[in-house]
Amino acid sequence: MMPAHQTPFDESPHRREPVQMRLEQRLQILGAMDILDLHGVEVDDLPTLGPEYLKDAHAKRVRASFPGGFGRRAGDKNGTSPDALEFLCVQQAYEILHRFATGQDDETDGATSTDGKSRAEKARSGPRIIAVGGGKGGVGKSLVSSSLAIGLALSGKKVLAVDLDLGGANLHLFLGVKRLTTTLNTFLTHRGADLWSLPTATDFENLDLLGGDGSQLGSANVHYAKKMSLIRRLSIAPYDVVVCDLGAGTDFNTLDFFLMAHEHMLVTNTEPTALLDAYGLIKTALYRRLDGHVRAMRVEGDLRKRLDDFFFGRAKTETPQSLTAFLAAVRREDAVLADKLKAEAGAFSVRLVINSSMSANDPARVARIGELAVKNLSMAGIETARIPFDMSIRRSIERVVPHVVAQPESPASQALFDLTGGFVPNPSAALSTIRASLVHRRRGLARTSA
Repeated sequence: MMPAHQTPFDESPHRREPVQMRLEQRLQILGAMDILDLHGVEVDDLPTLGPEYLKDAHAKRVRASFPGGFGRRAGDKNGTSPDALEFLCVQQAYEILHRFATGQDDETDGATSTDGKSRAEKARSGPRIIAVGGGKGGVGKSLVSSSLAIGLALSGKKVLAVDLDLGGANLHLFLGVKRLTTTLNTFLTHRGADLWSLPTATDFENLDLLGGDGSQLGSANVHYAKKMSLIRRLSIAPYDVVVCDLGAGTDFNTLDFFLMAHEHMLVTNTEPTALLDAYGLIKTALYRRLDGHVRAMRVEGDLRKRLDDFFFGRAKTETPQSLTAFLAAVRREDAVLADKLKAEAGAFSVRLVINSSMSANDPARVARIGELAVKNLSMAGIETARIPFDMSIRRSIERVVPHVVAQPESPASQALFDLTGGFVPNPSAALSTIRASLVHRRRGLARTSA
C-alpha cells in the first residue's frame, strides 16, 4: 500500500512547490526528466539550466541507448519496434523539457494559432490519455476501453491500450488477443525493465496493447515509486492516444491512474449499487485531487482535516454540506487556496457511460449523479452516454472477438464508436478483414486444442 503521506502531486516532502501547473503537465515534465536521466534536477531549475544543458542531456541519452546509431529495424514501417518507440520517447522528452525551460508552455489555454488549435494543445506533445474506470466491477469497463481504442485506431490515431486493472487484467481478450507473451508486470516487478519492449501488436493497424497478468501473486500491490514511474512514462508515450482500462473501486492505484488522464470515463449501469459506487468514485477522486494540491502547497493548520471531514462525513453537524460552503470558509483564511481548489473542482470533468441500458430514458434516471456533483462538489456537470443492451455482446466475448468487430452495425457498436468523439469511416468495410482473421484464428486454436 502507498504510504499515506505520498500523493501524485508530491515531488519533495520538504519544501513548498512554487511552480503552479496542472497535474497532467507536472507528470509529463517529471516523466521527461526520467527519460533523460535528470534525476538530480528539480523542475524549478530547468529554466535556469537553459536549452544547452537539455541539448547535452539529450545527446548523452541517445549515445547511451543507441551506441551504434539509431535505425529502424528492417520491416518496421511504422516505427513500432522497441528501439523505435524508445527513440521517439527520448525525442519527445527533450521537446517537452525544451518548451518548458524556454517558456513556450506559458501560452494561455484559450489562445489559438493560425491552424485553429489552441496554443496549449500545440505545445503539449504528449498523448491524449483517456481513463476508463468504474466504482463497481462487472459493469463493462473493458468493453468500453477496447471499443474506444479500436474506434480511435480506425479513425487514424496511433493508440496504445493499457490494462491497468492490475489484479484482474483481461483487456487483451476484449481486443481479440488470446495469449500475451509480454505484460506490464515485467516493468512493475523488474528493476530496469524497458516499458517500450512490452507492447503487443494487435490485428488493428495503429493499435498496440500493453496487457497485464492478474494471475501473478501481488500483481495488484504495486510499489509507489514504480506506479509513479509508469504514470510518468505513459504521460509522454509515443502515441496519439493512450486508453487506460482501470480496475473497479477507489484504491490508491485506481484513483491515481484515473487522475493522470486528460479525459475521465466512468462506466456504470442502472443498478442502485452501481450508481452509488459511481458517485463514490467521483467524490473520492475529487477529494484526492484537491487533497494533493493542499499537500503540495504545504498549507498550515487543520485544513486537511476539515477537507477530510467534508468529503467523508465526519462531524456532520459542523461540516458544510457543499464544497461551495466549505470553500467559503476556507476563503476567510486563504483566498488564494480557495480560488485554486474551486478552479480544480470546476475543471474536473467526468463522462458517465451507462452500459447495458434497457431504456432510452436511462440517462434521465441517472441524472441525479450529475445534480449531486454540481450541488455538493462544485463540478461543472457530468456528461452522459448510453450503450444499449445487446445480448450478442456476451457471445462476442465468449468467441474472443471484439463486439464492434463481430457486430459493427449493431446499436451497441454504434454507441461505442460514438464515444470516440469523431466519425469512424465505414466501420463495416474497415472491420470485415479483421473479423475474418480473428474468427479464422479462433477456429484454428480450437482445432489445435482438440
